[in-house]
Amino acid sequence: MSVLPDKVSHGGTYAGNRVAAAAAVATLKILRDTDALASIHQVGRALQAGLAEVISERGLPYVFTGHPAMFGIMFTEQAPNEYRDWANSDHDLYDAVAMGMHARGAMPEPDSREPWFICEAHAREDIVDRVVTIFADSLDAALEARAKGAHAGAVSAQWNMDETSAGAATG
Repeated sequence: MSVLPDKVSHGGTYAGNRVAAAAAVATLKILRDTDALASIHQVGRALQAGLAEVISERGLPYVFTGHPAMFGIMFTEQAPNEYRDWANSDHDLYDAVAMGMHARGAMPEPDSREPWFICEAHAREDIVDRVVTIFADSLDAALEARAKGAHAGAVSAQWNMDETSAGAATG
C-alpha cells in the first residue's frame, strides 16, 4: 500500500472490480432497508435449537461457537479457547456427520473448526426442519457406524458409494 497526498491506494483481490463494488453497495442497501439480518439471526437460533435438541436426546456433549448467523458445532464439554481445545473435541464424529449431511443433500462446513454460514434464503419454506432432520439422520448413522467400529473416513466413503449406487439404479 502506498500513501499519496490526500489519497490512499489500496490493492487487493477485489480492488477496482466494479461488479464486486456494486454487489457490496446493493448488499449494504438490503441490510439497511430490510429485516434480513433479523431473519438470518432467527434462522440461526432456530437451527441451533433444533440441533441442540437432537444432540441432547442422544446424550452427547456439544457446544456452539460463534454467532447464530455464523456458528459452529463441536462435540465437546467446553467452548474452545485455543487449537488444543478443538484437537481434544470429537472432530471425527463431526466429520462423519458433515459427510452424511452432504450425502443427504445439506452442505454444512465440513471442517468443525469453521462456522456454518446462514443466509436469508434459509428462512424460506421448511429448510430449518429439513436441515435438522438431515443432521439427526447423519448423526444416528455416524453413531451406529462408530458402534460397529467404522472410522469416519470409511463411513463417508460408504455413503458416497451408496449415493452413487442409488443414482445409477434410479438414473
